[in-house]
Parts: sequence; C-alpha cells; structure tokens
Amino acid sequence: LGLYWWQRQKNYGLYLAVLSAVLSAQFQFFLVYMLLLLPLFGIIFRIRTSVKAIGLSLTIVLSGLLTFIVAAVKFQTITQILKGFLNVGEAGPIDFRTQFAESLLNYLNRFTEIFIFNFFPTNVFIGGILALVVLYAIRRERLLLFFLFSNLPIFMFGGHTNTYANVGLVVPAILSLTLFLRNIWKIDKRFVYLIIGLSLISNLVTIFKINPEGQIILVIPNGMNLKNEFKLIDETYKIAAGEKFSVNTITLPLWTNTTWAYLYDWYGKGKYGYVPQFLGHDQIGLLGAGALRKIDKPLNRSFLIIEPTEGIPPRFYSEELDTENSRTRLTKEINYGSIKLQVRAPLENE
Repeated sequence: LGLYWWQRQKNYGLYLAVLSAVLSAQFQFFLVYMLLLLPLFGIIFRIRTSVKAIGLSLTIVLSGLLTFIVAAVKFQTITQILKGFLNVGEAGPIDFRTQFAESLLNYLNRFTEIFIFNFFPTNVFIGGILALVVLYAIRRERLLLFFLFSNLPIFMFGGHTNTYANVGLVVPAILSLTLFLRNIWKIDKRFVYLIIGLSLISNLVTIFKINPEGQIILVIPNGMNLKNEFKLIDETYKIAAGEKFSVNTITLPLWTNTTWAYLYDWYGKGKYGYVPQFLGHDQIGLLGAGALRKIDKPLNRSFLIIEPTEGIPPRFYSEELDTENSRTRLTKEINYGSIKLQVRAPLENE
C-alpha cells in the first residue's frame, strides 16, 4: 500500500513503506533486505522524491534499526556484522561453487512454490504451470511483477532455498491470480469456475489429510500438535493420581523445555490444579523458566517426554537417554503420534 501511494507521488506512502520494512526487520532481521528495494522501486517507476522526504525516510530507518545498532556497539560486534555483509554470496573455489543453471532452477522452484502451496498443494505440476501462466498474464503489470520478484536479492546473494524467503508473497500472488481470472472471465466463465473449484478441492483435501499431522513447512516435527500433547499431559496426571510427579524432556531445540512448561502451566494447572517438577537441564534465560520448579532427583512418579528426534544429533540423544537411565528405570512407554511418553521409576527406590 505504501509503495502504491508513493508511486502516485504521495510522500506518506514512502514513509509507510520505510516504516513497514523496518518493523519487518525487527521481527526477522534477514528482511532488512527490503530497505534495499525502496530506492530500486523509485528508480524503476521514476518517482520524483524531495530531499526532505528522503531525509525523513532515513531518519525512520535509523530510528527503527537503533536497537540493532545499540546491541552491536554494546557487544562489540560491528566488525563481524560488516564482514558478514561483505561476504554475502561470496563464491567458494570456482570449480565447486553452484552453477548458474542450478541457481536458476532453485529460484524457479521457490517461485512456483508460492502458487503450489496456496492454490494447488496436492499437485505440484498444475501449481507450477499456473504460476507460469499467471506470470505471463500479468507481464504488463509492473507493480505486481515488482512485488512477486521482490525476494530476488536473497537468491542473488546466497541462493537461499528456505521457504521463508517467500514470506509475504502470497498477497501479490493472490492479486495476480485474481487479475488472471478476470481476464479469463471475459473469454469463458467456465474456466474460472473450474480453476476456483479445483483449487478449493485441492486445499480441502490437503487440510483434511495433512493438518492432523501438524505443521509441514516449518521446522516443527510432524505430530507436535495440541491434540497429542493434551493426551500425553492427561496421561501423566492420570498415572500420578493426584500425587506430585517429575518430568524430564528431550526436545527440539535440545534442552529447551518452553513448550512443555507452557502447556503444563496453562493446560495442566488449569485442569488439575498443580504442575509437575522439572528434572531436566536448567532453563535459565529461556521462556517458561519459572513455570516448573527445577529439581535434581526424580520423584516416585516420574516421566520422560521424548519429542520426534529428527534434527537431534544422535550423540546428544543417546547421552540424554543414558543420563535418564542412570537415575530412573523405564516401566512403560506410550506413543502419542510421534511423541513418546516414558513412565519411569527412580532407581534409588529399588
């Protein structure tokens, strides 16, 4: 919206665009690249901007990034940050670096994923073809094209393959598809109904098939959903039968008990009136550190919660199990999706 207003010579549009980019960088620092797009946008669309407007925009940028600047000065990391920016996209040995065709194919795959994930998640080929057809249909819409290709700098400097690189691009994708459907409507309305119908069916099938398994695009393991987590927590309280109990966890990220501390404090305490005590690593500095009291010895009723192990180095996983086995004995194991609940008894009681 800000760029649209700025394109029409409204300076407040520039201020809004700059503020939005700065706030985005506060949420995810890699989005700071969007600040580089603003002067490029002004050049492409030949926008006349006064020195006063540019100065005010720079003031907004400096104010918005002040927290990063202060942190860099405080922790003396300015030199490292500058080196990092200078090394962005730096090629390795010429014989081993990524070839052009591979980089181009990588970008093409990431671009088509915008349309695949949102319009035809059950069919990669149809979603990809739709992306190319829509791109051709809006070839004269410079504003939409600028939005759709706004993440190109990420791929130019490093060839980013993560789907996070497409964050925010679903909006211009929807607008582009709407424009394409409007043009098709003038030719034959039946094609519009067909595309919308197939897209709805594809999304509904995906929702009912995949959603119960949990998030699939992010790093959250499949099966880590509230349904399974609530069942697991209920079982610990059922076995504890109103008595105090202790829990330890093997999590991803490793040694971060934030999820279970929050769930026991919110769901467990709200439903059963008390929370377990925590037998794992210190949580100092982590969210939820004060939710469960830290103890060093297992209680008579003790549990080990094991999240899906994908992403946990085997060495650390084995070490955590060995540590738990040195103080408790496994008596029963229950699976809730991909989450394991181990019922354990202290060795010192034997």
